[in-house]
Amino acid sequence: MDKPIIARCARGRIIVTDTEIRFERRWLMGLMPDPNGTAVIPRRQLQRLKVQWQLPALFGIGGRMRLIFSGPGIQRIQADLVHPRLARKIYQELAPQLQRRPNTLEVPARWSR
Repeated sequence: MDKPIIARCARGRIIVTDTEIRFERRWLMGLMPDPNGTAVIPRRQLQRLKVQWQLPALFGIGGRMRLIFSGPGIQRIQADLVHPRLARKIYQELAPQLQRRPNTLEVPARWSR
């Protein structure tokens, strides 16, 4: 992976790098980072990825998705209202790592082809 995938979500942004999945919460209309609002799951500890449609696309335009990353124990990062193109990019980056284990990927039916 050359550069990280950065996706805006409802409460901040998700950053997927070679080593980790990071959620950074933003406040003040998304302009300022919240110092207490950072969550990190190392990629080697990622145990499950769930991708769901949150808002359907209208006439093939738009739509938003929910991404849920699960780590060890109760560690979980949820990103709401992610653009489908970025959600698919994140899925394509993480799928090879997770496909080796059963029941670790949950994605929309169209994506599993």
